[in-house]
Amino acid sequence: MNKVVRPVAANEPIDMTRTMPPEILGLTRRIQEALAHVAQSGDLDHLIQRHHFFGTDGERAVGASWLSHRLGFDPGIDRLFITGGTQNCLEILMPRLVGTGGCVATEMLSYAGNTQVCKLFGIRVVGVEIDEYGILPDAFAQVCERHHPKVLYCNPTIHNPTTSNLPEDRRRAIAEIARRHGVIIIEDDVHAKLAPGAFPTIMSIAPDITWYLMSVSKCIGMGLRTAFLVAPDARALIDLREPIQSISSWFVPGISSVVVTHLIKTGAADEIAASIREEVAARQAIATEALDGFDFQTKINALHLWLSLPDRWSVRELVAAVRPHNVVVRPSDLCNAGGIMMPNKVRLSLVAPRSKRDLAYAVKIIADNLRREPKQ
Repeated sequence: MNKVVRPVAANEPIDMTRTMPPEILGLTRRIQEALAHVAQSGDLDHLIQRHHFFGTDGERAVGASWLSHRLGFDPGIDRLFITGGTQNCLEILMPRLVGTGGCVATEMLSYAGNTQVCKLFGIRVVGVEIDEYGILPDAFAQVCERHHPKVLYCNPTIHNPTTSNLPEDRRRAIAEIARRHGVIIIEDDVHAKLAPGAFPTIMSIAPDITWYLMSVSKCIGMGLRTAFLVAPDARALIDLREPIQSISSWFVPGISSVVVTHLIKTGAADEIAASIREEVAARQAIATEALDGFDFQTKINALHLWLSLPDRWSVRELVAAVRPHNVVVRPSDLCNAGGIMMPNKVRLSLVAPRSKRDLAYAVKIIADNLRREPKQ
């Protein structure tokens, strides 16, 4: 094994576990400009001292227009909330659409945040079988017949953790199955702005039964705690909110909402997303070259890859082997939504490392270890 030298500038462990936007040039300047816009606002005191609820009419109009490029239609302000992130959306939706003791279907490998929200509210989660393209419609139909879920939560575009993109024909089939069984769909499209040219959203196929979520956590920054929630229609949004008039944890942070709206209106949001796509593509090239010869699934605009380990290696052995090199990898058990035996695979974040140099070091350490026998 060739000797690998730890990057001189890196003083902390290299994290390969979390997926957040990578550091890009120009982000600081754009955020500073947006914050200056907030500071110069004529109603700054009101913004700080009052609830911002779900965004102003103007902010929701800007958000609806921004989403229209992905949805294929402008949902309008009567169907859209601005909330404090994807998990915030799920905390709003799950108790109301499913309720304690109800059942949610999702990919058998799925976003851990949703599984944890369901556990919090006493909601049963049933995994649906997937392949390299995503949910299998026949498997979803069987889950509907056997478990009678009230909701299907899915992440069809750059799926977490497998990076699959659900083909359009499957999206249509799943929407039809859901409609036949009275199942509501929650479509988490968090990677939308990183995947131009992606297959049409499920909401555009079945707007009458779909709730659509799109957070800025991957395309701008997690710290803004801002997501857009689009309802099937205006009445559904009223019904969602009406029974409980005021829970402040549902509301978007006012400053974040103004900042995100300013970034969208000035075009900076799209510029940031484009820069992130460029950086992610460069990191994908580094990782795929280092892992040449191994079996993994990824996409050029995915923030992570899904690596299959050689039979002689277990995930826990890999975690232990790279730890002395200050590389942090973790098992993907949190993604287990279906009570299945986890595959011998690991999700590797390509964006958590601070630099491309750190990433190159980390994936080389991983590859070099996997090319030899694990220590007994």
